[in-house]
Amino acid sequence: MYKPATLFLNPNPPPVLRNPLGGSYKITAIVTDTLGRKNQSSFTRWVSGGQRPPSRKVEQEKVTLIPDKETYQPATWPKSSCNPLQPREGLVTVSRSGILYTARFRTEDGSTTLKIPIEEEHIPNLNVQVDLVGAAPRVDDLGESISDVPPRPAFASGQLNLSIPPLQRTLSLQVTPDQTALERAAKRY
Repeated sequence: MYKPATLFLNPNPPPVLRNPLGGSYKITAIVTDTLGRKNQSSFTRWVSGGQRPPSRKVEQEKVTLIPDKETYQPATWPKSSCNPLQPREGLVTVSRSGILYTARFRTEDGSTTLKIPIEEEHIPNLNVQVDLVGAAPRVDDLGESISDVPPRPAFASGQLNLSIPPLQRTLSLQVTPDQTALERAAKRY
């Protein structure tokens, strides 16, 4: 979407560009001096959060993986939620110094909770990647869903690193001296 804006020198207060749509934006400024000569400068900024900007292309989307804890221990099953396509077919890849295993899953609605078993050999971390294929509603130029049309194909990917600190490998020591008390050293002159 292209929305031109005219700004003047020394505005008070300075201009603030606001956009409720997340995504990548190219900001271009064109200035004209008193002799009518133009100069152009541009830069790109990423806006996080908010709604995704409307897209008519099939582009890779992002899967948001949300862990249920900050750290894990062996013999636990972390739960991780993911979204955004529906219905969808998914592949979860669990790796640590190479791929450990992959598993397919299918869902029909909303977010999904993935359960990944943690074992002692996974210390100090596991990498989880989720790849999804499915469908998403088609949208118009304003980002509104278009009814009475088939959904568009969609695919998305996301990854997460699960921290597994080596608490079971903690070394416990108890130090006992040979003597409970020592003689005081003699003074030297």
